[in-house]
Amino acid sequence: MALSEDEQDGVEMMLMICNSLSICGCLFILIIYLSFQELRSFAFRLVQYMSIVDLIHSVALMMPYRESEGWCIFQSFLIQYSALGSALWSLIMAYALYDVVINQNSKIQDRELYFALFGFLVPALSTIPPFITESYGMAQGWCWIKSRKNHFTVDTTLRILLFYGPIWIIFIYMVWAYWKIVKFINQQFKGLGENSESSIKKSLVWRLSLYPWILAVSHIFVTIKRIYDFIDPREEYFPLIIAAGAMISLTGFFNAFAYGLTDSVKSSLKQAWRGGPRGDSFTYQGSQSLSKLPKYESEQ
Repeated sequence: MALSEDEQDGVEMMLMICNSLSICGCLFILIIYLSFQELRSFAFRLVQYMSIVDLIHSVALMMPYRESEGWCIFQSFLIQYSALGSALWSLIMAYALYDVVINQNSKIQDRELYFALFGFLVPALSTIPPFITESYGMAQGWCWIKSRKNHFTVDTTLRILLFYGPIWIIFIYMVWAYWKIVKFINQQFKGLGENSESSIKKSLVWRLSLYPWILAVSHIFVTIKRIYDFIDPREEYFPLIIAAGAMISLTGFFNAFAYGLTDSVKSSLKQAWRGGPRGDSFTYQGSQSLSKLPKYESEQ
């Protein structure tokens, strides 16, 4: 059964509130990057790229998609581009940190152009097939790749190949990569007592462990929702739509908190608040491997 007018209004209100929080988080990252020269490291540039894509995603979800078919298709296009793009930037950061820490690549920043092409161009290419198959449209709650009865196989295949398949493959890779990184860090700190380096290690391990689960939490409900759509395309379950919409809308907020609010950022903000000189961005030097990071902040 289709959503009632009141339920659809509720979905729009939820999207406005949650995406407003994400927009604030994304703007915070972009303003911080522009305001503090010492934070313009390779790592934080990657976070900035992610924030740009997350900002597009949140703006897209707030569009008046019920006003016209044109708005709906435009929203569908932007959501496909930005939602996949955000996940790809999570993948890029996981790969970059793995390459630096595990493979001891001290020149990872030389690949920035390739990362940018991958993170911005691949999502753009993914928007083309739904245009060709005319699959963009209302997709239960907001606009994306619709599920038409007479084109069910095509639309479902596009959803899996262009979004849900990549999302969960990326999640699996991130779990593996960060597990290897955390294992390496624990080995480097083995035998340390309760001191400043041990405290840094705990903070670092906690943050690294958080990254894959942000991707999972942001997309678990919308994945369940689309599975539910597959089982019964005619039924629109309002509570599930609300949960799915809220979590994907908060992706930018979660990413800004986990990837952007690092010790370096907090230190620079404190210095600016106190009116003191701005020091160099915090870089952990406790282990030889992590100290080789080219201004790649360890907590990042």
